Amino acid sequence: MAALPMSLLAGCTPVDGTGAPCAARRDAACPTGFHCGDDDRCAPGERPVLTLAQPTDPTLKGLSEVALDVISPQGVGAVTLQITTPDRAPLLLKSSHLPAADGRSHRLLASVQSWLLPAGEARLEALVATASPPWVAAIGAWPLTIPDVVHAVTLEAPARREGDELELTGLRTGRAPVSRWRLRLQQLPASGEPSERDVTPTWESPDAGEGRFTVRQKLEPLTSGTWLVSLSARDAAGADASDQQLLQVP
Repeated sequence: MAALPMSLLAGCTPVDGTGAPCAARRDAACPTGFHCGDDDRCAPGERPVLTLAQPTDPTLKGLSEVALDVISPQGVGAVTLQITTPDRAPLLLKSSHLPAADGRSHRLLASVQSWLLPAGEARLEALVATASPPWVAAIGAWPLTIPDVVHAVTLEAPARREGDELELTGLRTGRAPVSRWRLRLQQLPASGEPSERDVTPTWESPDAGEGRFTVRQKLEPLTSGTWLVSLSARDAAGADASDQQLLQVP
């Protein structure tokens, strides 16, 4: 496991030379209250048991939630959660701890901004130490996939205007949520001077990493002619995408 603080490992697997033998660090071979140490002998302290509850889908998109269930009668002390990729430094996750009433069950929660990670294979890694002596730590790792999704906005149907309302339907793809939408209307010159109009969107932007959307925007009256309608979106990673359609105003 890369870049985990080695100080957490100090003393985590005490050696008990008089303990019962166990093979290949199999904690289940030791009695309750013991774990299998580095010397394949049972030592005091139960090692935490880690189970990944979320994400259930290893492909991360948008803002993903991580939930790690921990069984530890000695409580949960030091915790390190991180996502590692082949070519970048680990992304450390800030976690919160929800202990259960039984004192044994615990849940660690964290959020992952998937757009901060490069596309490709990744791994969620966890190191969880007990809160009380004898100190014991558990290490877990789970594979993840960061999809290579291009940030794009595609308007799929012709722009429609009914009364003072403009309707646009389209598809947005991308891993990062939209931080700003922009709607611009430009009248194409036929006779007279062209005009432009920036409209502050009043709809709520989709918060998913990708998905279909329908926009309904109230407009001030438009003069007759052909208008170029441009819809753009800037995502949380700072990338811009846009698409355009023509709107005929009788």
